[in-house]
Amino acid sequence: MKKIIRITAATTSVLFFAAMTGIPVLAQSSQKTTGDKKPLPSEVMKIAQKSCVKCHIDGGMGGLKFTEWDNYTPEKQTAKAKAMCNAVSDKIMPPKNFLKKNPEAAPTDADIKTICDWSASLQPAQK
Repeated sequence: MKKIIRITAATTSVLFFAAMTGIPVLAQSSQKTTGDKKPLPSEVMKIAQKSCVKCHIDGGMGGLKFTEWDNYTPEKQTAKAKAMCNAVSDKIMPPKNFLKKNPEAAPTDADIKTICDWSASLQPAQK
C-alpha cells in the first residue's frame, strides 16, 4: 500500500511540475504577435513631447502613458499607435481646452502625417 501511495505521489508531483512549467509556454504560443516591441521613433517622440506628454505620463490623464511605452506588448503598442493617429487626425487630441492654454502644442499637418505613417508601419500586413 505504501508503495502505491509513493508512486501516486511521485506521479502527481511530476505531472504538477510539468503542468506548471508548460503553462507559460502554452500561453505564449497562443498569443498573436505582430512582432517585437518597438521604441518610439525620435520624430514621433519629438511630436509627443510637444503635444502629448504634459498629460500622457505616469500619473497623468488618458489610457496612454509614454513612460510605459516600452512595457506595452507589441499588440498594445500597435493599438495605441493606431489610436494616436485617429485621435490627432480627428482633432480629438490634444483637447481644445489644452490647446487654448498651450497653442504651441498643436500638431501640424506634417506632425499628424508622421504619426499616422508610423502607426501604419506597425499595423499587420493585410492578407
